Amino acid sequence: MIMVRVVVLVLAIFTLASSAFAQAPQDGIVALLVPGIDTAGQSKRTLGSNWCRLIESLRQQGYRFGGVIRPNPVHIRLPDSLDRQPPGIQVDDPRSANLFYIEPSSAANGDLTLRALEFAECVREIVRFTGCSHIRPIPFSAGGLVVRLAIERAVPGIDDLPWIDRVIFIATPHLGVGWARNIPAIRGTPLTSLSPDSELIVRLNALELPESCDYASLVIRGIRDGATGGAGREYDRFTKKLSGFADLPPSYLQGGDEVVSVISSNLRFSPAAITFEQATGRAVQSLVVRVAPSNDNWFSTDTIHSQALQDATVQQWVAALLACDRHFWSCPQGDSLEQLVALQARQAAFDVIEAQALNANSFREVTKVDVQEFECTSHNGRNRTYRFRGQAQSRDYQPRETLVEGTLELKFDRFGRVTSSRQHIAKMSEP
Repeated sequence: MIMVRVVVLVLAIFTLASSAFAQAPQDGIVALLVPGIDTAGQSKRTLGSNWCRLIESLRQQGYRFGGVIRPNPVHIRLPDSLDRQPPGIQVDDPRSANLFYIEPSSAANGDLTLRALEFAECVREIVRFTGCSHIRPIPFSAGGLVVRLAIERAVPGIDDLPWIDRVIFIATPHLGVGWARNIPAIRGTPLTSLSPDSELIVRLNALELPESCDYASLVIRGIRDGATGGAGREYDRFTKKLSGFADLPPSYLQGGDEVVSVISSNLRFSPAAITFEQATGRAVQSLVVRVAPSNDNWFSTDTIHSQALQDATVQQWVAALLACDRHFWSCPQGDSLEQLVALQARQAAFDVIEAQALNANSFREVTKVDVQEFECTSHNGRNRTYRFRGQAQSRDYQPRETLVEGTLELKFDRFGRVTSSRQHIAKMSEP
């Protein structure tokens, strides 16, 4: 198993989530897990191991899992539509549960419109069955498009869903997937509708996000696999009018999770998000999470995308974003703001060290990064300067070690989001 050192980043995120944002699950709020498209042909009676690990991590945070909701196309009635014995996970009393998983019907798996109808019906039925006041979907991959179709009322027959007050997207292709236009279907599931120029993607990003909700994107970028690669011009129609877009750190512009680009999975870059922020004065937050491959098997079919749900940092952020108060979206302050800024700054240093090693040889893969020294040397309003030193271990035809020292000039907005990054490399060597 590959050992990748991201200890500093992981500890920073755990500290941020546990001390500044994390709270116990709130009464009257139900979290709803929404999967992506099943292209693996997995049995509908079995929850994937990645989902089981996320569910178990939330149960350890105090959430009570009520089971798997299985629509019989579109029609849902609880508890009749509830599977309380899914293999691999413990189920709690559904009447007092605050965590559910919706499994799309076989007819709806590749039909995002039908899935949106099932999702909307599921939301209404959970409210009726549990008496909850709010529902917070946690969609993964194309499941995020399903949620957006429903809440943006892009599908005829879906009424307002006022109970949804927060959505936490994980690796959702908000701006589409470039390669989808070349692969018409996988296991009968059409994928061309996910291309950046498809009618679905263009329409979703032209509609308005409900102002009653808060939104956060967990943007997944690989370490070793998925760390590099640009998006070309595929997303220009969405990003060309974004001020300062090209000045963002590499983690916001390069690479992805081997399926979805970091640009596409960042809802903040959608025209719908820009309109939302202008109308509400609240942020569409985005957090980049670096995920390492779970093994060093070159023949493994698992992608960073499919492994994201079992990543401990992703799990910790999901729990934190579910429970934190609205200040995170309106105006983080005090320790919350400082820790959020420090986390992004340290991650920017990580990116620079990694990039220097990769730039020395494009055939390399970085297997380990240590940010050994890091401090803020200047703080002027929202502008900050950091000094850093660290090393990257990589391999091409033989192991390499790259030592990097330099400074970072970062700008942040009032929401604690980095908006500009400039680097100055003082020293780089490969002993």
